[in-house]
Amino acid sequence: MKIKITLSFLLLVFSIFSAQAQVFWSDTFEDAGAPSSGTRTPESDTGTGSPFISYFTRTNNTSISVVTSLSGGYLSGEGSKFWAGENHDEITGSKVVGTEEQQIDWAGINISGKTNLSFNGLFAANNTTNAFENSVLGSTHSDYIIVEYSIDGGPYVSLLKFYANNIINSGTGNKSLALDTDGDNVGDGTVLSSTFQSFEKQISGTGTSLNLRIRSFTDGGSEEWAIDNFKLQEGITCINPIAYNVTGGGSGSTVPVGLSNSEIGVTYQLKKDGSNVGSPVAGTGSSISFGNQTVSGTYTVVGTRTNGQCAATMTGNAVVTYVPEPTPSFWNDTFEDTGAPSSGTRIAESNIGTGSPFTSYFVRTSNSNIDIVTSLSGGYLLAEGAKFWAGENHDELSGSAIVGTEEQQIDWTGINISSKVGLVFKGLFAANNTSAAFDTQALGAAHSDYIIVEYRIDGGSYNTLLKFYGNNDIFSGTNNKSLALDTNDDNIGDGTILTTSFQEFEKSIPTTGNTLDLRVRSYTNSSNEEWAMDNLRLLDSTLSNDDFVKTKSFVMFPNPNKGNAINIKSDFDGNFEVINQLGQTVKTFKISSNLINTVNLNQLSDGFYFVKGTNGTKVITQKLVIKN
Repeated sequence: MKIKITLSFLLLVFSIFSAQAQVFWSDTFEDAGAPSSGTRTPESDTGTGSPFISYFTRTNNTSISVVTSLSGGYLSGEGSKFWAGENHDEITGSKVVGTEEQQIDWAGINISGKTNLSFNGLFAANNTTNAFENSVLGSTHSDYIIVEYSIDGGPYVSLLKFYANNIINSGTGNKSLALDTDGDNVGDGTVLSSTFQSFEKQISGTGTSLNLRIRSFTDGGSEEWAIDNFKLQEGITCINPIAYNVTGGGSGSTVPVGLSNSEIGVTYQLKKDGSNVGSPVAGTGSSISFGNQTVSGTYTVVGTRTNGQCAATMTGNAVVTYVPEPTPSFWNDTFEDTGAPSSGTRIAESNIGTGSPFTSYFVRTSNSNIDIVTSLSGGYLLAEGAKFWAGENHDELSGSAIVGTEEQQIDWTGINISSKVGLVFKGLFAANNTSAAFDTQALGAAHSDYIIVEYRIDGGSYNTLLKFYGNNDIFSGTNNKSLALDTNDDNIGDGTILTTSFQEFEKSIPTTGNTLDLRVRSYTNSSNEEWAMDNLRLLDSTLSNDDFVKTKSFVMFPNPNKGNAINIKSDFDGNFEVINQLGQTVKTFKISSNLINTVNLNQLSDGFYFVKGTNGTKVITQKLVIKN
């Protein structure tokens, strides 16, 4: 019995070991002469300067000058020696046209009887100086590293290609060499850094003899790259992961995404709109969950088999529309009820409109019966329910202009606040900003268009809570004459811009008493001056999250920004979004607390944006200006 157990154990160990890819050829560059078999023939093996500043050579960190913010040059190599290059056309001391591409050939590698071949190698590059260029992205030429192979004298086939990504205009990630995953000669995958990283690729076919070569093109200082520990392996065929169904999705504050089943030995990466979300999740042999997702988007999953690294995209996707969970309130008006709010009374100066659908109105309404000039289909978005209050061209509510009716008002009276402390007002506000319509007297117009929210306690004087005025930040286009939050009480919108997607605003009420009256005054006197509000609420200290807003914050710099990279330091971990003036999320990322997090903004055009940080259901939003 003991012998059987021992033999069984040995067979198990052997089967596990034999299932792994086995290295049969390597070049660690430690040997000046040759790899483990065959021959290595470099096009050049020289450099100029002390240490080398232009080179294509077998080298080490002490003999080359690497422009990098990391001390010690290239890190995590296989030994002391590796192959590196920089500014190839000047490796002899002067520029020689036609030598920008340098090459190494490995010939005569015996693969007779070998099956299921794969290549593995370490690659690195400097990405701190925005050096690598790409003709596909507007440069005069392309810098690259390309690894290719040929079997039995046949044509060369690409294994790995690294091209410049040019994903932003400047900063650490700009013009970096990155893996080209889709064959378009643009780096879109893993970015090379000064720390060596391992890359592996299957080799199709087999034969008797294999030739390997690497071609690299650089023609400028600081275009620095390195390779080390090239290996050829044989092993089991990598079987693509089974494509299970992506599950979950939907709308709400808790929207899970998962996979209907999973395999042991496969890791599953969740992606939102093509970008990785969180860390890969190991398969269990049953269904797995990626947890609740708090950023809207289309989620997919890619499974990668640990042994062999072959991958497959799972079936389907999960569409998430994240809606923060409403904070409970002791008073609200959602406008779903025709009569009154949750307590007290609502008295509207008017509740009518003209046209079909309404083109002039001050009315409790819905998207279906008002005419909204907007490039977004569906009218106002992200409302609390089907009904909200909206206005446009107030002085023509009855069909013709009536002087003095440009301002319309709603009053809420008799709201009981006895024993309530730490009061907070919250509400959803929106406006159309596609037609440059809202005027501001403080900026030269004949009058001001506005939305003003006010309150009074126990019959006292009214105090301002929120004011939205025209911003007139620019002279034409989408953002001109938009209603925006007035943050400094000068009757000019300088804060968050209202869009056709409802956004929540809140303000603390510093005093208390027995009864509170609330009112909203809005002034518009022409077509296309369109605004809406919904879900007005009052909360007290036991219900609001205002303490979070007071005690938690994040800072962004530089702001205004030239569309490069922005630094964010936050005192809370959270999911962050960049939102444009149309209310569309244009970028998402995660921020770690108490660190300076650098975020690329290269894809953003000039204009105003909002950076929203979310921790659970708690949200902080700040304005971001992009101006090149």
